[in-house]
Amino acid sequence: MTKHLLGPRAKRGPFGYWSIGQVAIGGCAGVAAMVVVVVSPTILGLLAAVAIAFAGATLMLMTIESLPITHWVPSSAVFVVERLGGRRVWRSPVPGSGVTSAEPVRRAALPRQFGELEIVSIGGADGRPAGMTYDRERNSLVSVLEVRLQAFGLRDPAEQDRQLATIAKLQNDLARPGSPVRRVMFVRRTIPQQVNEMVGYLREKLAKPVGCGPVQAMLEAMDSTAKGNQEHVLYLAVETSAVPRERRRGERKEQELKRAGVVAVRELGRIHRYMQTAEITVKSGDGILTPTELSYLFADMCDPFERRMLDRLKLREGAPDPRPWPLALDDAWPYVRLDGADHLAWWIPDWPPVPVEAGWWEALTLQCEAPLVTIAVVLEPVSIKLAKAQARRRLTGDRADVETRTKHQMIETSEDRARRWQGEREEQELAEGHSAWRYEAFVSAAVPAGADEHRRLVREQVESACVQAGLVPAFMYGLQLDHFLCTLPLCRGMR
Repeated sequence: MTKHLLGPRAKRGPFGYWSIGQVAIGGCAGVAAMVVVVVSPTILGLLAAVAIAFAGATLMLMTIESLPITHWVPSSAVFVVERLGGRRVWRSPVPGSGVTSAEPVRRAALPRQFGELEIVSIGGADGRPAGMTYDRERNSLVSVLEVRLQAFGLRDPAEQDRQLATIAKLQNDLARPGSPVRRVMFVRRTIPQQVNEMVGYLREKLAKPVGCGPVQAMLEAMDSTAKGNQEHVLYLAVETSAVPRERRRGERKEQELKRAGVVAVRELGRIHRYMQTAEITVKSGDGILTPTELSYLFADMCDPFERRMLDRLKLREGAPDPRPWPLALDDAWPYVRLDGADHLAWWIPDWPPVPVEAGWWEALTLQCEAPLVTIAVVLEPVSIKLAKAQARRRLTGDRADVETRTKHQMIETSEDRARRWQGEREEQELAEGHSAWRYEAFVSAAVPAGADEHRRLVREQVESACVQAGLVPAFMYGLQLDHFLCTLPLCRGMR
């Protein structure tokens, strides 16, 4: 079985593998200790200097949720200020304002954290309208493909290698110079299965009438055993440029937006062809979600406990598109509440440091007991020139570190060796012609609003599943809404 090495994800910066905040804390503590010794050259002054240096080293090395304390201090301060100022609680003004005859349709109000989003319709390749999320602030269009899941781990090694080679070609194509693709995002949702599809299929195809006693008993038994089953859905979101900035004003803006949409549809067609080569099927023809389907998707992800109402809306002929965005928001310290659902969000700062097989996600995707889990991975291509310069800089720094340890007879830890191997592997992949990508991963889970005990249980289940999969989850206190938005198919989350 072929294994793949994904981690560690350590990034070398101006101060090696230390962040600027950690270096600033250590430097300030050292300067303060020297000042105390100079001002008070006594035993008490020396003890105070040692205490200051020890406190600085502790703060420099301290981690909370696998992240240094310098990551939490600014975000915690912002959370407290905004919470006291009421900026973390939002209610939509649309339900109370109504509509007028002069303005029969009002644009949906959005919380400021969502940005300026709008679902637009672009003509697709097969005549179906293609739904795209237009982000005015980021000047981008995001299209979504629904991919039909297949058991990759059940394929023989030769088929797996061929499929991975095709995906690698797709990555190189998307990262080509001049490509309109900015980012690519994979979103995998695990949701409770509302309808037993096998029972529905048998009800349609059985030759005997469903009312027959033995047949009815068999269908009821199958339907009862299917309760609690989970449905797994995979979406591929692609972000492209929208309106050129120099043309964002005037009457030509709508025309330029449609032209950008046509470019996005063409790029999605290219992705569809690669998927067909890799024997990965997409749903609904070319697979691009329509504006109505995209509205349903966002509405379901924001409040999945209203699925029955959404399903009834789908059955009504001529029913309007559902509102894709929430009407109420409460961004608390350990969760974010959107309408009738509480969402928990994690950031995955590191990946498995050992080689893993194709099914390494199963602990989180298939074996996790939490009923509503979303896993999102966002990728951004890096230019080959910049990636090679960063790889050379990293190799030089790592080799200097090795020589320094050898000269001073310092021990090289397994973590140091893993970082060095990672740099060498990245440089080798670039030399072999592979494209360079930056990526981040996020996980979110949903529970009914106000279910505190359920929320605690789901958090334990998700974090346990992440550890079994070799992931390092970081629960994002005070940043729940920001990281939940990173699990929506909006291609956000790059750091």
